[in-house]
Amino acid sequence: MEQYQVLKNTVEMVKEQEVKTMSSRVDMGCNFYIQAEVEDTNNLIVDIGKGIFVELTQAQTVNVCDQKQQLYGLPYLLIFRETSRSYTGQSWSD
Repeated sequence: MEQYQVLKNTVEMVKEQEVKTMSSRVDMGCNFYIQAEVEDTNNLIVDIGKGIFVELTQAQTVNVCDQKQQLYGLPYLLIFRETSRSYTGQSWSD
């Protein structure tokens, strides 16, 4: 989930500062990184899960990041809610 927040922050920074090209490190797996040159920051290749990569605009990328954070955050919130209610003696119907 942290990766999506980092990606969102990066895209927002690129948009605010109107960055047209940039360099980045890309994890090829097993902590093996390569240097990548991004020649056009308007469209990005994003891993949306299960090894599926899609080309997205900056706005679409931010939207995907928000959706992934909500999706991945939901189980945590449910576990936290259940745990906190068990300590306070409340039931789900409260």
